[in-house]
Amino acid sequence: TIPRNRKNCRMAFEFSIAFPSPLCADEYKVFAMPKEVEEQLTPDSTLTLKGCKGENAVLCTSDKTFAVKLLETSNTVFLTPEPESQTDTRILRATVPHNYQLASAPPDKAKLKRLLDECPYTGTEENSVLTAADRALSLRVSDSFFDDTQGASSSSLTRQGSGWGTTQSSQPPSKVRKTGPKTCYTKEQLKTVVQASDTEFEAALEEFNVVEIDGHVRIVHPEKARDCLDQLLLTIEYNSWDWSCISQLKCEEELQEHFDKHILANVLKNYSTKHETKKSDSGEVDTIWSFDCDKICLFRAHQLFIASTKWRADTFMTEWKNKLPSSAGFKPTVKMLQDAACVIVEEVGPQNWLKYFPKHLLPDDLQKRIAKLFERKPKWEKSTILPYLRTSTTNEQAVTNLLKDYCKEVKVGGQAFYIEI
Repeated sequence: TIPRNRKNCRMAFEFSIAFPSPLCADEYKVFAMPKEVEEQLTPDSTLTLKGCKGENAVLCTSDKTFAVKLLETSNTVFLTPEPESQTDTRILRATVPHNYQLASAPPDKAKLKRLLDECPYTGTEENSVLTAADRALSLRVSDSFFDDTQGASSSSLTRQGSGWGTTQSSQPPSKVRKTGPKTCYTKEQLKTVVQASDTEFEAALEEFNVVEIDGHVRIVHPEKARDCLDQLLLTIEYNSWDWSCISQLKCEEELQEHFDKHILANVLKNYSTKHETKKSDSGEVDTIWSFDCDKICLFRAHQLFIASTKWRADTFMTEWKNKLPSSAGFKPTVKMLQDAACVIVEEVGPQNWLKYFPKHLLPDDLQKRIAKLFERKPKWEKSTILPYLRTSTTNEQAVTNLLKDYCKEVKVGGQAFYIEI
């Protein structure tokens, strides 16, 4: 007899339980979902489970990634269909020995960067084709996502009639483009093996400033990009062009003997803002760009820090200004470096020193990043630590909450600082 209401047992009812033989113990997978995931369980939504061999599984919504963790249950749990009447016989369908918990996780940008770095674009290489069978990318799909004896697995939960089913892609990519000993990947190939939601994946590609060549996603070789920008800046100054109105066609004409047009277009996109698109006198479509003076300032600053990771502040500022165009728009400041999360300012006696500490060398996981920050420096002002915690997928409130969770605010000489808990 099962009481309907444990606090008020005035009503009770009885029902029978039928145990099938055998009782399935592994047919169903039960997930405890956060509200933000549950809200995406709509007929048009897709949830994707990702994980290659040797990786922990993640579940991706359209814009977030969640780590999947196995949680054993201490009590036996049975699954049964909803009866039409409370007194109908319950036919048990399965037993659930455990369930899967979801916890928010960062996208695996490190793996994406590692794969992109296998084949940086230089504009000069010869191309050949390699089948996926010859270059293992761990794309083999398991018959069951939860069968850890198989290789890689990537499956999607999609709405099927009245329930949710699993669809899997059992075919690996047919071709992978190879350049010499290096391998190039299409966007879909990368998306299959990189643990990130579609939104996070696209944001990471934007962050890495990729180009798409013949359907393959490439990262421009940093030395090529640096040399191209150097030459472009010299060309603009030599020709006395307006920094706020740079013609892409004119740039291509001036630099075509030295740099591939894809590299030039990538550099223009990364260091300037598209102003307008118009037809040139010859009838060709021309894009007009306006250079971002702050980005050029930071580019030159990074070059100086490559030469030396520690500078006396006054010496650095002198060298920095000397490397910049004389135009009025270029105004380098130490605050610009701090806002870009690339330097730590330290007082040594009467002098201020700048020490190179770029954000991109820190872990993507924000909790681990905070630990690294406090390894480097025991206390931080809010204005200097926030730039290191901002990412393309975190908002200001999330960063502030992170500081509250993992840091403690103290006052030293009337000034507020954050220290590690």
